[in-house]
Amino acid sequence: MWGHSREEDGDGITVFRPRGFAFPLARGRDFIEFLADGTVRFYGAGPDDRTRVVTGEWRKVGEGAFEMRRPSDPAPRRMTVVHCDEQVLKVRF
Repeated sequence: MWGHSREEDGDGITVFRPRGFAFPLARGRDFIEFLADGTVRFYGAGPDDRTRVVTGEWRKVGEGAFEMRRPSDPAPRRMTVVHCDEQVLKVRF
């Protein structure tokens, strides 16, 4: 599971850190989880600040390129992995 480290975003790159990372205090941090079966789970704050989970699908579409789709999305969202190791996931949407 990866948490959006929006404090580190820049130059068109979105940065995620692994669960357990010492994130700065923030209200409503989003997390994303990719499962091997092609399921993706989006975790985010709902209108009452409680965590809501939305399940969607992901698939590989090229070298380092993936598409994700939530049930409410009109079209898949493309994501290109710029860098990934155990400490950081950097992507371009």
